[in-house]
Amino acid sequence: MKTVKLITESSYQYDIKEEEQGLFIEGIFSTAEVMNNNGRRYPKKVLEREIDKIMESVKNKTCFGELAHPECFSSSAKILTTEGWKYFEDVKNDEKIYTLNPKTEIVEEYQITKKHKSFYKGKMISFKGENINTMVTPSHRMYVHDEYDNHYFVTAQSILDDRNRFNKYYIPQTAELIGINKYTNNDIFLDEKFLKVEEVDFEDYVYCVTVPPNETIYIMDNDKCFWSGNSPELNLDRVAILTTNLCWEGDNVIGKAKVLTKTPMGNIASVLIKEGNLGISSRGLGTVNESDNYVNEDFNLLRWDLVGDPSNPGSWVKGIYEGKTFTIPSEEEDGSKIVVPFITIEEARKAYKRHIWQVLEQIGREI
Repeated sequence: MKTVKLITESSYQYDIKEEEQGLFIEGIFSTAEVMNNNGRRYPKKVLEREIDKIMESVKNKTCFGELAHPECFSSSAKILTTEGWKYFEDVKNDEKIYTLNPKTEIVEEYQITKKHKSFYKGKMISFKGENINTMVTPSHRMYVHDEYDNHYFVTAQSILDDRNRFNKYYIPQTAELIGINKYTNNDIFLDEKFLKVEEVDFEDYVYCVTVPPNETIYIMDNDKCFWSGNSPELNLDRVAILTTNLCWEGDNVIGKAKVLTKTPMGNIASVLIKEGNLGISSRGLGTVNESDNYVNEDFNLLRWDLVGDPSNPGSWVKGIYEGKTFTIPSEEEDGSKIVVPFITIEEARKAYKRHIWQVLEQIGREI
């Protein structure tokens, strides 16, 4: 079985429209036969085939996209497979890896369902201490335990933003599996006296895998090992757009997507569209012919996402609304709605981080 990679294409060529049915973006979603921002070319016959396939989900109103952020490691990290330690780049698409069952704390073997590789320019969160030395993207889900041994998935960003809250939490290193313990010494406590957590600038490829149902992976980075969360499948808590139409104009795929302003991420995306910059990015799996940079016949188009960190400056989009306000609804304890009439881009970003942290903490409680 050959290895396929995550393939992305970012675009800024879309318009923003407000219609009676809601807020929409419309424009060029993908282009055939032309080098894209990531140095890839899509043969038109391959892209036509994939658009025909994905039209079924468009018709069924299931072609959702996220307000996306990669949840990944840098290239120095390795993952423990049933064949031993491997860099993410070397992991096969049907690789079996060791995962930790959060309910039983027993190690189990599962086959990955997806590999992730994307170019990322922005801030990484660095964790440095006696028993850990790694970098992850801000939205990467760390697997942690609290002082009472309850387990949670929390984002790296949330740990950085609230060190006091997580001072008594720890990242587990050991598990019930012969051969793992020899790589570990102690659990990794998040107390800021022992662990330095900070933002660092980054510009390179990032990697991860998806492995249901446990969604945990065992990582070695700079010769130090720990358990971590994986990159999940489509995260319904991050859904922001629904692609509603696709058609061809020459070599361009013209798409239309509704911004789902009643979802938390869709609401925040609408604010970011108004006040800041967003791009749209296709996601797919497949291999690339390195001699001419064309994707091969095995390419499989997945969806389009809104992205905050396109692969180059040309992929940013500026909002065109003037004087338009958006709201983020919340609830009082009695269930009544609070409406915040004005929200700034910085408040939107903070709301996004806070929402992600709350969702992941709730998931952790329910596991």
